[in-house]
Amino acid sequence: MVRIRVLVVDDHRIFAESLAAALAAEPDVDVSAAGSGPAALRCLDRAAAEGRKFDVLLVDADLGGHGQPPALRSGHLPGGAAYGSGAPTGAGRGPVAAVSGPVPVQDTGEDSFVDGISLVAGVRTGQPTVRTVVLAEKDDPRRAALALQAGASGWVAKDCSLSRLLTVIRGVLRDETHLPPALLTGVLRELTAARKHRTESERLVESLTPREREVLRCMVAGLGRKAVAERLFLSPHTVRTHMQNVLGKLGVHSTLAAVALARRAGVGNATVYRNFPDRDALVREVVCSVMDRTALAAEVALEETGDAFEALSRFVHAAADERISALCPMIQSAFDKNHPDLEAARERLEDQTAAIMERAQRAGQLRDDVSVGDLMLAVSQLSRPPAGTQCVGVDRFVHRHLQLLLDGLRAPARSDLPGTSVTMEDLRRA
Repeated sequence: MVRIRVLVVDDHRIFAESLAAALAAEPDVDVSAAGSGPAALRCLDRAAAEGRKFDVLLVDADLGGHGQPPALRSGHLPGGAAYGSGAPTGAGRGPVAAVSGPVPVQDTGEDSFVDGISLVAGVRTGQPTVRTVVLAEKDDPRRAALALQAGASGWVAKDCSLSRLLTVIRGVLRDETHLPPALLTGVLRELTAARKHRTESERLVESLTPREREVLRCMVAGLGRKAVAERLFLSPHTVRTHMQNVLGKLGVHSTLAAVALARRAGVGNATVYRNFPDRDALVREVVCSVMDRTALAAEVALEETGDAFEALSRFVHAAADERISALCPMIQSAFDKNHPDLEAARERLEDQTAAIMERAQRAGQLRDDVSVGDLMLAVSQLSRPPAGTQCVGVDRFVHRHLQLLLDGLRAPARSDLPGTSVTMEDLRRA
């Protein structure tokens, strides 16, 4: 059995240890935990030296801070508005100036401050075979886009199910990019804005010498002067001179501003676009991925023995966890709705959903006047926020209301439904 080596990085020890314990229960997962960015880097370096590299890094989006990282409190995605030029005022977990962009590791010892996004960038540069997934307490398109630009392969909510997290872990090892469908539109908007500001930044970076570009890449990776010197086999004094030259040629006054400009130029970036030729291909991949995972949930339910309606119920809740409600606006966007990949994913989902419903109907447990379209439309409507509201915490109500729906689907029916059952073809024509 091929085992997956996972490193959990979170400065909330109870969460890190609990997640590590849950993952360790999987037969094919080996897991370790680290409580800070520097500790994680040491774990990665030690594992690589011993020939047992980690495969996946799970990184807390708020690593090293409380709530939103200091680096992001007033900032924008690289390539958007200008970054602040102040330098950090402290190390470790002390206060840091309100600036934009990842905070580089300061040259104040091994416990220097490293935020989650900086850690992602550093790992992408230093150990590019390691896949990183960011764990976040809430969805934030700007920060998700920043993480993807830094090299993350996925963004996952901390309150997701263990099965969902395992799906993402295994998916990123297949070079998949995992992003909640509800975040896609916002992330694309942020990435598009970043591209508009890239040309001038690229011109400035191209004015650097090869050695200065190497130093700049190290700065983007979050390395301090001492670490850059060790990596490039230079003296700290020489590195300082190169850094001063980099700042002068880029026309900035701080390391943070230089890192921001470098990211706009694509230095060290591995954006969400890297595996897709255009936006339509990315949207199609996300839609197909969600459909495939939802169909897989139906297949798992079909393989279960026992109560047919309970299996249907588990599938409905799993479908809601996959955020299928977010597919509607994406499918309505301007891309080829008849693409073979999309048709295949749609057909698989419809067939598996129909099969699990038919089994419950044959058992006399599901009313016979509902169809696949009725079920999928109801799940989509119940798992999306009401119009005109932000409803950031609406997820905690979804499964309660889905259970109300499931109770109403049980046979025998207590009332007649108006109109006729909804088919998937009806939904496509709507």
